[in-house]
Amino acid sequence: MASVLHPLLSAYLLLLLPLVTAQSGAGEIGVGSSIKASRDAKSWVYPSSDFAFGFQQLENNEDLFILAIWYYKVQIRTIVWYANGYKPAPTRSKIELIADRGLVLSDPRGQLIWRSEIATGKVTVARMNDTCNFEIKKI
Repeated sequence: MASVLHPLLSAYLLLLLPLVTAQSGAGEIGVGSSIKASRDAKSWVYPSSDFAFGFQQLENNEDLFILAIWYYKVQIRTIVWYANGYKPAPTRSKIELIADRGLVLSDPRGQLIWRSEIATGKVTVARMNDTCNFEIKKI
């Protein structure tokens, strides 16, 4: 009997894990958080691990990157959204969450490449939800 309950209990706990994770602020990005564009750059992974947000290197130029959201669990990265396709970011560019400006992508010299639009207020946190949205929360 114990051998039957153990797998059932494990399955039940796995079903509850996303609920516990969602309630504990998983997927939140704090003001001041940043990622730098490089071949081995880390990305911000969504709570479900279905999507990731960060830099994708261009296939035809290893020194240029686009800021993107892609399917994280599949072997061949499939981009579902990108921000700066018309002006790729050079190596060492940075995406940062800034309180009074939102998400800001700047080149290594600090020149603006792209930014999210926020009308008024200050950003408190950004949140990645499992429907592939990156939400910027304001005061």
